[in-house]
Amino acid sequence: MRRQAQSPRGNPPSLLGKRTRTEAIQTFEEESTATRTRSHPAQRPRTRATVACSVCRARKTRCDGRQPVCGYCASTGSTCQYDIADASTDRSLCHDMGVQILHAIEQLTQLVKDQPPQTITNNISNHQGPIPSSSLNEPIQNVPVPASPHEGKFSEGLDSIFGWHVFQPGLDSIPVDDGRPIPMPDELPPIKFSELSRFQSNYCRVVHNVNPILDLTTLDQYVSHIAENGFDWTTRTCLVALVCAIGALCQDKTTETPSSPPTADPNDDVMVAYRFWSVACKRLGRAMCQNTLESAQCLCLAGKSTLSARSPSSQPISSAIEHSIFYTTYKSEVEVRYELAIPGSVLEHIEDQLVFPSPPTPDNSQLSNLDNETITWYYYLADIAARHLINRIIKVRVKVDDTPNEAQARAMLHDYKLFGSQLEDWYKSLPSDISFPPPSSSITFEPNQLIRILRSRYLCIRELLCRPFVRICLNSSLNLPAELVDEIASVASEGLQYCAWRLQAMCSMDRLDHGLWIWVRNNTACSLILIGAARSYKFPSLNAASRMWVPDNWHDVIMSFLNGLEIFSKETRGGVSDCYKLICRNIEEFHDS
Repeated sequence: MRRQAQSPRGNPPSLLGKRTRTEAIQTFEEESTATRTRSHPAQRPRTRATVACSVCRARKTRCDGRQPVCGYCASTGSTCQYDIADASTDRSLCHDMGVQILHAIEQLTQLVKDQPPQTITNNISNHQGPIPSSSLNEPIQNVPVPASPHEGKFSEGLDSIFGWHVFQPGLDSIPVDDGRPIPMPDELPPIKFSELSRFQSNYCRVVHNVNPILDLTTLDQYVSHIAENGFDWTTRTCLVALVCAIGALCQDKTTETPSSPPTADPNDDVMVAYRFWSVACKRLGRAMCQNTLESAQCLCLAGKSTLSARSPSSQPISSAIEHSIFYTTYKSEVEVRYELAIPGSVLEHIEDQLVFPSPPTPDNSQLSNLDNETITWYYYLADIAARHLINRIIKVRVKVDDTPNEAQARAMLHDYKLFGSQLEDWYKSLPSDISFPPPSSSITFEPNQLIRILRSRYLCIRELLCRPFVRICLNSSLNLPAELVDEIASVASEGLQYCAWRLQAMCSMDRLDHGLWIWVRNNTACSLILIGAARSYKFPSLNAASRMWVPDNWHDVIMSFLNGLEIFSKETRGGVSDCYKLICRNIEEFHDS
């Protein structure tokens, strides 16, 4: 009871037991005076022992930790014993962990202080010298903690291009979010079977074919149940609501079917999507607290990472579904982290655990769909293999200086050739059903969705291999042997060609889509690279840039991309409108010429 007298004065009187208020105040003042006279006046007195004696531990009561005999054992005459080994181990562990935590906090604090405001690029990661005091008072937005310099992680994403020498200084990074909350309407969405089926069909066509994380037969049963019985508070309703929300956003305005004509106003489907999203959000809590495959599917569709959920249901679930959820989550997080240069993730070193999906099992009731399932399976294998290659390229690449020395330049060329040969092996291994002709002088639109995505992966990896060479050509004056500069400029020129092909290869986006954000940022980066190469003639000091060649149709392909992006020119979410304005401002100087 005496220990409780140390409680603050604001505690209820019941905590003071039967002692009078005067006695409690007198005791509190005496102990406060004794505390102030100690050698460390700012240190608070310890209120609990690090290690309890065996008697107090058995009674599960607080021990004051006095040695050799604690207060309770002294008052009761009990034998007071401490486990010396545990005590020393605990103290050692606590001390070591405390030192590590303090050291980590100190490092993170220093990194944040050294980071200039309103930038998430790494083109200024070599910033030295003090930051102006005026900058410290400005709000820091979208500034993730940079990776440790020993990890060698960096990004060649959109924001990293803004610091290149060929662009005017002061370009603001593209915001990831406009800060507006997602609407959460109270009005329920339509649950007629025809409407639910329409949204489900859109989801399957746009999302499921390339991310098969759902069992379609089970989904049909869930949709029928919701149409007949309405919404309940199960993860089943959450899953259907998420599918319908995505399907409502992914409307293809050019597609009409006799049973489901397109809506008159595209905004109608957007509002319906918000209603479904509101229904799903109210049930995501149940999905978060359950370790089932159905919960994992809900969290994956909602954009929340989940890796190892298992279903206790007696209904057999194909392991391919689990593998697909795992890979889809992993791929999405890796793409976002690389684009935004966000270091550190629970998925960071998990690639060796990626499991290739099993081949489809023949089913006599679905023989007509067997070929399509097999093709989809081959596509998924090829996509996973491409992701492995991209991760290896990013992992082994070391950030060189803005002006690389000869050894660094030759190492870059070695990696370029090595990974280029691996990419060609990947391309040659593609089955004929999902293969594509390599680009030559021009590239045309590919109507097959699976082939179009795989071709996009190929172009992306090719351009990713060349982008570091483009960067040093447009950002540095190279003091290297002439033949080495020519080789670097040749690879950079190849990268410019692949930038143009990437812009030509993808169709224009005429709908809100789960891939819209990354599509806009990637194509904006390619457009800026071509514009920067065209502006390089203004910088005679860039000796390698003068040896590059820019595709003749670079201006036309950028304008074609802008025309397709114009439909989203007022879309502030995800920085889409900022990308549109950025390209318009930088290409204006070339309109007359």
